[in-house]
Amino acid sequence: MIDLEKAKIFDEIVDRWRKIVVPFFTREPNNKTAVSGFGSGFIAIYKGEHFLVTAKHVLDDALRYGTCAININNHVLLLQNMYFFTDPHNDLAFTPIGEALYKNKIETVPAIDLTKEGEVPKSLGYHLLIGYPASKNKLEPRWNKVNRMLYSFTAEVNVAKKSLIKNISDPVVFDFDLNKQVDSSLKPTGQPPHPKGMSGGPALEVRFSGTQEEGYSYYVTLSGVLVEWHEKKRVIVAASTASLMKALDAAKTKYLKKIR
Repeated sequence: MIDLEKAKIFDEIVDRWRKIVVPFFTREPNNKTAVSGFGSGFIAIYKGEHFLVTAKHVLDDALRYGTCAININNHVLLLQNMYFFTDPHNDLAFTPIGEALYKNKIETVPAIDLTKEGEVPKSLGYHLLIGYPASKNKLEPRWNKVNRMLYSFTAEVNVAKKSLIKNISDPVVFDFDLNKQVDSSLKPTGQPPHPKGMSGGPALEVRFSGTQEEGYSYYVTLSGVLVEWHEKKRVIVAASTASLMKALDAAKTKYLKKIR
């Protein structure tokens, strides 16, 4: 159960880690100025290299739409000439992003390190599911509607529901009821945004240390990549971090064999 003191600190954590999350946009049909969000991604570091990570079905949508763009640290990059590796069994897609960052003169890029080492506090079961809901990310400059809207849902893992998920080989399953959301003061939020568009975003585990009197410190790790939402089952599903790292290693091996 999430207590009030820890709930409030989530605002600070989201403000810090929102910078790694990447929105995906495409042109509105028959509109020369408006764009719509359709997915999310994030920047990760694995073995010293930067990657753009998302869900494979988000990449499939991008290919179907044609002209698409992402926003990294307030820089717009077109999704062209980027080769993505995929893991269809876990709905994962990723691409090395270092060269694109260099060409676009993006020097400072927040990212989450998948192999971060050090003493890890005990898990209390808190996770932040972060992304850009499509319903809140329709940008229309003619009406001065240009703000990108990121959302974060706090959730807990439900191991018992893992067996319900058939499409993902290594899922992490989070309890999520759209009608029972509260804000960081534990007050009902009313109707939150539909999670569509958050696919490809990160699920972050937050581990706390400290006390209420002395203050809390926190440690953030990646618990998975958001890939599915099942309204009737009341769950959001992520592909595990382990499956992502396994796919990254396989892609590196495949690439090295290709250039030899």
